[in-house]
Amino acid sequence: MLSFKRKYISIILVICSLSIYSQNIQLNEVMTKNTNSFTTSEGYTYDWIEIYNSSSDTLQLSNYFLSKDIEDLYKWQFPNIEIFPDSFLVVFASKNYTTDINCGFKLKSKGVNIYLSKLGNQIIDSLIVPSLKPNSCFGRIEENSNELNFLDIPTPKYSNAISNHLFFSMNSGFYSNSFQLKINSLKQNHTIYYTLNGTKPNNSSFIFKDSMFIENRSSLENTISNIRTSPIEKIYHHNWIQAEEKINKITSIKFISYLNNEPSSKIYTKNFLLELPKTALPSICLVVDSTLLFDDDIGIYVPGNLYNSDYPNFTGNYFRNNKIPANFSFFDENKNLLLNQNIDIRIKGKTTRASAQKSLKLYAKKKYGEKYFNIPLLENDLSQYKRFILRTIQGSYNNNVISDDLANLIVTDLNIDKSETRFCKLYLNGTYWGVNSLRNELDEYYFSEKEGLEKSDISIANIDFESEIGDNSSLLLLREYIENNNLKEQNHYNFVSNILDIESYIDYQISQMFLNNLDWLGNNSKLWKSNKQNSKWRFVFYDLDATFTDIDKNMFSYCTATNSSEWRNAPKYTLLFRSLLKNENFKNKFIKRYLELLETSFSYGNTLKSFNEILKNINPEINENIERWHSPSSQTDWLSHLNNSLVGFLKERPCIVKHQLKDFFKLEIEVECDNINDKTIEFNLFPNPNNGSFFINVLSENVSIIIYYQIFSIDGSIVANSYSVLNENNYYPITSILPKGIYYIKIINANVFGVFGVEKLIIN
Repeated sequence: MLSFKRKYISIILVICSLSIYSQNIQLNEVMTKNTNSFTTSEGYTYDWIEIYNSSSDTLQLSNYFLSKDIEDLYKWQFPNIEIFPDSFLVVFASKNYTTDINCGFKLKSKGVNIYLSKLGNQIIDSLIVPSLKPNSCFGRIEENSNELNFLDIPTPKYSNAISNHLFFSMNSGFYSNSFQLKINSLKQNHTIYYTLNGTKPNNSSFIFKDSMFIENRSSLENTISNIRTSPIEKIYHHNWIQAEEKINKITSIKFISYLNNEPSSKIYTKNFLLELPKTALPSICLVVDSTLLFDDDIGIYVPGNLYNSDYPNFTGNYFRNNKIPANFSFFDENKNLLLNQNIDIRIKGKTTRASAQKSLKLYAKKKYGEKYFNIPLLENDLSQYKRFILRTIQGSYNNNVISDDLANLIVTDLNIDKSETRFCKLYLNGTYWGVNSLRNELDEYYFSEKEGLEKSDISIANIDFESEIGDNSSLLLLREYIENNNLKEQNHYNFVSNILDIESYIDYQISQMFLNNLDWLGNNSKLWKSNKQNSKWRFVFYDLDATFTDIDKNMFSYCTATNSSEWRNAPKYTLLFRSLLKNENFKNKFIKRYLELLETSFSYGNTLKSFNEILKNINPEINENIERWHSPSSQTDWLSHLNNSLVGFLKERPCIVKHQLKDFFKLEIEVECDNINDKTIEFNLFPNPNNGSFFINVLSENVSIIIYYQIFSIDGSIVANSYSVLNENNYYPITSILPKGIYYIKIINANVFGVFGVEKLIIN
């Protein structure tokens, strides 16, 4: 037997069963987290304990007891029943009534001691059961054996001999070098099979022999990354372009064992990530049957047979809402494997379904063993998730990539229900699938978990006040009331404020207006509330891809329009804001809050910090994403666009909005804007003189993480220019191939506004 097997067995406490008085009857098998393996007569999935009679006699059990407390061996007494020779008896472990045999106490899945005793405090048998995963068992590897272990296939009322367990010499994880993977089977007469394409292994799959060589697979030819995942026709979002280089790949394998043409172990999914580019992002591995993804008939990730070229943005197999099974693994930023479980996935989104990289919605399911993703996937959020989203970065307007994530980060301190965000790398069936944004799904499961409520206590409605879940009657009443009453009168306003959370609404409305969401009011809008007494409706802040554009747009006029031909701000969608502004208390509160936010959360200094934080996180990953998807077009073009457009929006938008606010409400206030055109960027070079490689240390505040630099010769000619991004040591690294001499370097921040600084550069 291999040494690594002995190691595992010692860890899980291989002990001999205590057989002080008799071995005629024994504790044979235990399950402490039953979700779907074996049910009571009424269909309940209670935990269970299996008893085995190894003798040739029928035994009367009325003088026997079960307990999980050695100080109370008589906790539960068997009824007046018999167990036949060489037979099994299952006792369910629940405090609930059942017509089956039930010991009346529960078992702990994190570990429990179980005692079988006889009158007179005679301990007949005992088991020290370790922590068990859902639907896994612990017990004797065979009847009458004293060797105990994990058992993959539950065998209540049957012999344990048909249940196996696999031991792996290496676990899923990141590795610097290749290695030989070895597997030891608990039962030596069982055959191990495996697959590499995400499909379930069976006895027709590859046979695992002595070992398998695990190495970096990135040099292999591209396979699933060559499959077109969007139409040939032009679409709203990024279209599929075949990768020109070989895509980074990992090794994702599924294993199973068989005995006599029947599965004898669970399916094990392992992911080995070898010699990959350095990353500061968490990594997610999804392993899925490739047919369910890419087949023209049933695949959910391709245009397939449901595609109609007359409607390229709205047809295709990916517009199905089919859920398909997958295996999910999550590695944190430190490359620790935090979670591996079987789940369901489906395509998520609207028109982004047609883009090359798609958003996915992931579901934890009790049928696979775990009802939740039991880790804090997002900072300052839930401790567990029923479902969450891997959001594509290809939905952002103008190919900004970061718009939605940045918008959510900027409003962190506001009274708004929004998504937390976290960038991650995705590997799909062993192939690098690009950068995604990990998100909570703002649905009834999220709000119930967040607020400590039952799912049935949550109501959600769309912007037309139509119910998506729960009771929308108070919203319908609100609309009718607004249409028929003038909110200028305080009593009518009070009626509305008892239904709508005004403070949250003001923060929500200001945020959408300041960020200039072009795909809102009548779209990407919904509300939620709890059904508890005095709960109020609150708007949900989501889908901010169309923000940070059209810097001069007057959202005050947009949000109060009464005759717009644009459906997004049709009168029915501007009605609420228009009606509330008639009330002086609301109007004054709105103005005061907007002016406050322009000096705090929406000030250039604060929004730039959020921008720098996000860009520092994703910029090191963008080139690998470009190689995979040709999106963005190039890192240089992307950085240039962000620096000149998005940073410009952050800088100029507060002053523009102040003027619009003053004009719209006819305020008698002075609008003072910080004119940064008169400022210069202060910086120094290190080392200087140098050999052509040096760092720029920017000393000025409110400088974008992206800088544009130009190097001039002594006669004023430009000899080099490019973008640079702040590295982890708070310096901008520069490397040039210029000959030795004296130069001048000019640093430009959002250069359309003429902010720059100049220093002498000496290359020796």
